[in-house]
Amino acid sequence: GLFNGLLIALLDIPPIIATLGTLIFYRGLCSVVLGDRENLSVAPEWLGSFPGAVVMAAVIVLAGGMYFAHSRFRREILMLGGNRIAARYAGIPVSRRIVQVYTLMGLLAFCAAVSASAHDGAVNASWQTGLELKVIVAVVLGGTRVDGGRGSVWGSFFGVLLVAVLEIGLMGMGRSDLMLVLLGPLLVLGVWLNTHVGGTLRASVAGRA
Repeated sequence: GLFNGLLIALLDIPPIIATLGTLIFYRGLCSVVLGDRENLSVAPEWLGSFPGAVVMAAVIVLAGGMYFAHSRFRREILMLGGNRIAARYAGIPVSRRIVQVYTLMGLLAFCAAVSASAHDGAVNASWQTGLELKVIVAVVLGGTRVDGGRGSVWGSFFGVLLVAVLEIGLMGMGRSDLMLVLLGPLLVLGVWLNTHVGGTLRASVAGRA
């Protein structure tokens, strides 16, 4: 996360290119190091159980959500995502905030990896392949705009919940192969809702105000 932040903030590399490039690099590095082997997870087993994972997620969501919802940091991040030039003119330390956000992302990804590896008990080079698409769909369905300017921890939480319920439901039906088929349309639908329906509602509220 810190490395991605430095690439984007200091070298001005587009975020999608920086994150996609490092994703491919680290995935390839896993293949080189692990090969066909499967390594046992060293994460505590209780972190992968239902109570442990829920407690960790609840602490992160509640603490992060309560702080983020009412903090100046949130307003600066949303402004930075909506218009980086305007944020710079507003006195926001753009480069520092970008590095902080991506470093925090890396820390949260680490927490998720510890919990997931504890649940599975082992990891291999292809472990959790495709998870990034589920994350993007969940965040977009939670109300975050892909072009920046709007988003919340609570919205992302409910987006994750929706994707998880969908995946568990398909697994229960024995049709987990349909997950990727549905994720694409859900992503398009989420972007359309955020862009058109959300924009119309905000314009209507602003007009009444």
